[in-house]
Amino acid sequence: MNNDNDNFNHKYLEEDEVPMLNRFVEGFTEELAESLTGEKGKREAYENGYEEGVQHARTDTVAILYDAGIGDKKNIGLLNKHWGLNMNVATDMLINEKGQAVIREVRQFLKLQGYSDSDIKSFMWENRVGFKIRRNPELLKLKDNPKKVIEAIKKSHSNK
Repeated sequence: MNNDNDNFNHKYLEEDEVPMLNRFVEGFTEELAESLTGEKGKREAYENGYEEGVQHARTDTVAILYDAGIGDKKNIGLLNKHWGLNMNVATDMLINEKGQAVIREVRQFLKLQGYSDSDIKSFMWENRVGFKIRRNPELLKLKDNPKKVIEAIKKSHSNK
């Protein structure tokens, strides 16, 4: 065994525990390397990547359907039919997308008004924009009018 142990701080370990710790670290490192490069690791990476891809595709589908303006019931029905999502999951995904759409529109509006990315981030954070949009159903209806969303958020922020 090499004498790397001489450089190791033994303050919290007994002398006979150091080789055991080294074996554990070596075993863990080998197991980690196998999980990253071996067949099992490749399969897990593929499965995880596949699941992330599917989730991303579902999210994009919800956004596309919402942008199409075909109505909530039709959106939920299509998500149920083509993605096999139950009505509750499809409804939750649609509600989430409605909030995200308003947030994207507010960001874009501010950007087009000349605000820097850091100013936009500060505005969004200081005014709790995402929180307020998700908690106020009336703001969800203003997706196409980010200026009114900003005015409502500023008004609610100044009332506190």
